[in-house]
Amino acid sequence: QGDDELGASVSGAVDELRKLMLCEAAGDGDGAGSVVPKHKVSVKSEEHGRVAVVVVELPGVRSQRELAIELGDYGLQLSGAGYVLNAKLPFKVDVTQASAKFSIKTSKLKVTLPEVA
Repeated sequence: QGDDELGASVSGAVDELRKLMLCEAAGDGDGAGSVVPKHKVSVKSEEHGRVAVVVVELPGVRSQRELAIELGDYGLQLSGAGYVLNAKLPFKVDVTQASAKFSIKTSKLKVTLPEVA
């Protein structure tokens, strides 16, 4: 290969690597261009124990039906409508007692997850 061809192929490989790194930083390993939404994980103390509360800002989403939410003992995964989120939770949660509410007015999703007793 000539120097120009080699330089072009190295430059192309660097560009592909940058794209891959940006996708991974966004939590989207498949390169589909999804965005990690702004979110906050907090802990509330309630009468029956601690509760993890995850609030996710989802501009442009009009319904919770646009989203797929998966809950694990120590994490929450959300995808859909151009968003991808993998949020770690501060303690093991009881996924059978979890609840989620979406506000159309504020475009925010609030997921409440009680700690396992």
